[in-house]
Amino acid sequence: MSEPEITRREALQLSVDLSDQAEREHRTPYALYVVFELRSQAAAEAFDKLVADALVGIEGETGTLVYTVHTPEGGPLTRVFYELYADRDAFLEHEAQPHTRHMLQAREQYLTSAPKVVFLHQHQGKLPHGPL
Repeated sequence: MSEPEITRREALQLSVDLSDQAEREHRTPYALYVVFELRSQAAAEAFDKLVADALVGIEGETGTLVYTVHTPEGGPLTRVFYELYADRDAFLEHEAQPHTRHMLQAREQYLTSAPKVVFLHQHQGKLPHGPL
């Protein structure tokens, strides 16, 4: 028995629905967190300086809404970044900036392993400008 075929109209509607979803994803906030494990206290201090230097440029990025660095309790050699962008395009613009590219390249010398990156999809919550 063959797979049921969809009509041309159903295919067109599916295409429109997928296009609408892609457009919504580009206009919705885009978030991620990244966990870095650092080699030593000296590496942590150098990494923190590298990040501080990059933040000077990041502060001028209008699409970067939140860019914070945390150290977990009991984890002095761990850094957790939380990043929130206006949309996916703002994230891509951030990644293309010279200060970001420099930080991404230079950070490797301070890490014990590859960073853990988790992309997040917002479902509900509150942003500085109001509810989602």
